[in-house]
Amino acid sequence: MKWLLRAIAGRCETHDRAAYVTTARLERELGLGVSPAPASFTDAHTDPNLIDCGNRRCRARRNST
Repeated sequence: MKWLLRAIAGRCETHDRAAYVTTARLERELGLGVSPAPASFTDAHTDPNLIDCGNRRCRARRNST
């Protein structure tokens, strides 16, 4: 049921949640102290901008930037 509601809303499970890589990059750009990395190596280094989830809306958003 969650996937159906997410599809209707045009949301993406991969790209619509905060990623440590993105948050840390933003913190550095703003001159803030970078928050500690998560314990999981995968969570600490996964960049959702490099992942193609197959969602047309995500592709259009990524290609427009």
